[in-house]
Amino acid sequence: MLNRVNSLEELLTKAKELNLTIDLKQKNVTFILEENNQKISLGHQKISDKKLYDVKFFQDYFKNKEVVASEGLENLREQYHAFQEERDKDKVSTEEIEEAFKTFKEK
Repeated sequence: MLNRVNSLEELLTKAKELNLTIDLKQKNVTFILEENNQKISLGHQKISDKKLYDVKFFQDYFKNKEVVASEGLENLREQYHAFQEERDKDKVSTEEIEEAFKTFKEK
């Protein structure tokens, strides 16, 4: 679900829609899944042996995601401007068209 959201608030909202509560405390995170009036609660240490899904992880994750997104946007702008310049260099200017028309008309 992380790669489909852009902010911590959006993650919490989407999780809530799936009956999952992500409870961020000062340092620790508790994941609570509710289904059929039953609750399953897991601390962040039990979720993964490879990654520590604590509060700092989520803060860093979304901070880094914002930086990458803004860099990607800037790169996209540069590519678009380069595309426009490449496309426009082959266009004939209005003055050239008018001059060619005058020459054609005089013949």
